[in-house]
Amino acid sequence: MLAILHLAVEIYYHDQHVANPEWAQIKDEALPELGLSEDSLPEFVDVILERYTAFAAKILSPQGY
Repeated sequence: MLAILHLAVEIYYHDQHVANPEWAQIKDEALPELGLSEDSLPEFVDVILERYTAFAAKILSPQGY
């Protein structure tokens, strides 16, 4: 579960276009725990952010969720 939290924090930093100062120290443990690699991470993060953006747009629309 800690790996999920670390990845969520990294995705938040990525979305804010800011470097995560802790990520370099923990990524080698967190990524394998989640079945991810550094090579697959950018695409994974893009998918998560696309889904988040689409969901946020949907719930903030005048029609609501």
